[in-house]
Amino acid sequence: TVSFLNQGFYWYQGFAGNNSQPDFQASGAYIFRPVSPTAQPVSQARSL
Repeated sequence: TVSFLNQGFYWYQGFAGNNSQPDFQASGAYIFRPVSPTAQPVSQARSL
């Protein structure tokens, strides 16, 4: 039996904001507001 494993690690950039208005609220401990809905890979290199 041969099994293959594929796992990826990704990250999102958080919205910096300036908290001057609700629409400009920065990401924080309880609210995460990513800049983009697309996750970025931590590394392109993969090995098993």
